[in-house]
Amino acid sequence: ADGTFLNSECPICLEDFLLKSFIYEIPCRHAIHVNCATKWFKLRGVCPLCVQSV
Repeated sequence: ADGTFLNSECPICLEDFLLKSFIYEIPCRHAIHVNCATKWFKLRGVCPLCVQSV
């Protein structure tokens, strides 16, 4: 990834991405914090923003 995501904050915790944040980029180019992604994807297999299957 080139470091450019479609969103500037995590859609799960609603916090802005910081320079040294651990961020997971979903194939749809949305991003979420790694810790939030772990919890989210255990419950749902879709992007929390566009609901595209992951």
